[in-house]
Amino acid sequence: MSDSLTDNEKIRPGLSAAVTDVSYKVRQVEAIKAGDGWEMDYRLIDQHVLIVVTAGEGALKRDGSLSRLEAENIHVCLPGEVIGMKTEAGGLELTWVGFDLFYEDETGEGCRKGTWNEPQVLPVHSLSHFSVLSEALSTYWHSADPFDRLRAQAAFLELIHSISAHMRDESPLDARSALERTRHYIENHYQTNITIDELARMAEVSPKYYGDLFKKMYGLSVIDYLTEQRVNRAKQLMALSQSRLKDIAHVVGYQDEFYFSRKFKQEVGVSPTVYMKNRRKKIAVHHSHLIGQLLAIHHLPYAAPLHPKWTGHYYENYRSDIPVHLSAYRYSEDWEHNIEKLRETKPDLILSMDTLNPGEKERLEQAGKVLYIPDRPADWREQLLLIAAYLDRTAEAETWLGKYDRRVESLRGRLRKRTGEETFLLISLHKQEIRICGTRSMGDVFFHELGMKPAFNYTRDQINVPVLPEQLAELDADHILVNVCQETETLRRWQDLQATALWRDLHAVRQNRVYEIPSDPWREYSASGHERILGEVEKLFLRK
Repeated sequence: MSDSLTDNEKIRPGLSAAVTDVSYKVRQVEAIKAGDGWEMDYRLIDQHVLIVVTAGEGALKRDGSLSRLEAENIHVCLPGEVIGMKTEAGGLELTWVGFDLFYEDETGEGCRKGTWNEPQVLPVHSLSHFSVLSEALSTYWHSADPFDRLRAQAAFLELIHSISAHMRDESPLDARSALERTRHYIENHYQTNITIDELARMAEVSPKYYGDLFKKMYGLSVIDYLTEQRVNRAKQLMALSQSRLKDIAHVVGYQDEFYFSRKFKQEVGVSPTVYMKNRRKKIAVHHSHLIGQLLAIHHLPYAAPLHPKWTGHYYENYRSDIPVHLSAYRYSEDWEHNIEKLRETKPDLILSMDTLNPGEKERLEQAGKVLYIPDRPADWREQLLLIAAYLDRTAEAETWLGKYDRRVESLRGRLRKRTGEETFLLISLHKQEIRICGTRSMGDVFFHELGMKPAFNYTRDQINVPVLPEQLAELDADHILVNVCQETETLRRWQDLQATALWRDLHAVRQNRVYEIPSDPWREYSASGHERILGEVEKLFLRK
């Protein structure tokens, strides 16, 4: 008999210690039932989160990387992580449990808050038992009887015990574990001549089964994933060096530079030569929404603030195109670090808004030449044209604006036919506050450009206006769009608000016309951000 332990045998003793040596405190329980196309905006979590899938499949986005959501895997996410979710065909049902854990101190007289130290993906047998326990936990947690919170705590402990008792025996040769290892192998050896047969042998499955399972797990074929890794690395090399195209092709695994050029254009939309030409001027942006202005004139920044939550769209789609990543997390705390990084980068030009304090402005100008973009009274169009004129790309900006305006006109006409004289209210929730039309983008695009009828006395300067819950009934909107800040206190406030009789009696709520809208793109004041808002509006009201 072999002395080696399976992954499962290594995990279970740790879980046993986790159950017996720590105390748990449930902080939040959320039962999610989502249909096709649902996506949860990125959240920065300040507590542990246990995710138990009871039906369907989807994807968990954790700090920008994807893992699979399914009944055979329990996920534990850690405080400080940024996570999001999305469904696959058929929808998804899961229970989300926020919790803290505490270790006894050495004296045994007190406790200290701790962090889950066991594996974060726990393979289990898919059992109806998990669904029953999850439903009981949610029912007790949301009960009007305060003493049922004790029963919720007990149900959570029973759920942890059930998970440890029904761990799936997952040996190192398990197909899905092997699949993940081969994915990492591709990421680390993309420059070599990798074949599907070779990867299938590593996973000890047939090439056909391997290819089918890989696409199901990651949404791309093996070849497409390998191409994506190679092209992403090539884009970084093009931005960071003056190497010849032939040399870059060889470094990323292509011996034929012409074949590489064809694959690159298929993936990126432009040839490597055009891409490199557009990257010769090293432009850094000091504020994240300026990325969206540069994209409208077909220029990618050399350095920009990127984060999977705060700049989710740009992080997911352009992180491999932008060589230098500045901090986008809690900007007011990190600006000194960002400026120091810009000093090291030596960009040709830095784009910044003119809202900096004197000390920050002085430091930024020491890092390089700065073009300041006026925040007021200039609107986003004037800001775009100012940047374009400075970079000698006015023609590109005017072409982009022409296409945008034609799309707005078409969308406005179709919306008028669909919604007629129905009124709309946009509200933002942050902590305990409710505000009407929380950003310039919401007002400029939704009301000013698309001509949607506001349920309040709207002017372009009247944004981010505080409102009391009682005033929502007075406005009597036919439709309500709600932007909820994805942090714990605000999410609890949103749950509490929805449970009130005042909210349930609102006309839009009774008509099932309340729509949650994500911060990205609705809070971004840029050309590209507004183009994405048009897509969001079309999806909400015209694709039914």
